[in-house]
This record gives sequence, structure tokens and C-alpha cells, in this order.
Amino acid sequence: MKTFRLFFAPVILLAMSFVMSGCGQLGLPTANTFNQKAAVAIAAVSQIRDTATQLLTAGKISATDGENVLASTDAAMTGISLARSMQATNPTGADTKLQSVSAALTALQAYLAIQGK
Repeated sequence: MKTFRLFFAPVILLAMSFVMSGCGQLGLPTANTFNQKAAVAIAAVSQIRDTATQLLTAGKISATDGENVLASTDAAMTGISLARSMQATNPTGADTKLQSVSAALTALQAYLAIQGK
């Protein structure tokens, strides 16, 4: 497990840097407000689920991996909902929660990208 973390830490950081800079380079607006960031996270959940389904169908991930991705995206949706409910009373905490969910989603996207090759 330690080797897994050591291997994927740079991958996750690299993926996050591409995600953060990608919108600006493509001329797309970046998510600035809390609601925009939440919408991006929800869209990422949908994209991750679609990608996992495609990879499972193609035999590039196992059924167990598919179930783990689904459970992780379910947890991410719960985290997004929690962050949205916190936003009115604790904006700093809500933003921190949303950032952690976004980081987890970025890690899932990186994992699936590696599996798709």
C-alpha cells in the first residue's frame, strides 16, 4: 500500500496541475465560485462513472475495481452534498470539504486514465 501511495502521489499532483491549468489554456472559464466548483465536482463524478463503465465493459478493470469506483463516487456525492449544506454557515469548512472531494475525484480520474491505456 505504501508503494501504491508513493507511485500515485506524483501522478495525482500532475493530474491536478493539468486540470487546474487546462480550462484556462482551452479558453474555458475556470470555476471561481463555490457553486461553480460544486458543479465541476458533480460533472467529474458523472464522467468517472461513465469511464469506469466503459473500462469494465472493455475488461480493463475488474468488477471489484468497478464497485470500488462506484462506492468512491457515491462517497464523493455525499461529500459534495455535505459541503453544499455547510456553505451558508461555514463557508471556509465547506470550501475545504469541496477541495478534498475534488482531490479524491482527481485521483480517481488519474487511476482510470492509467487503466484505460
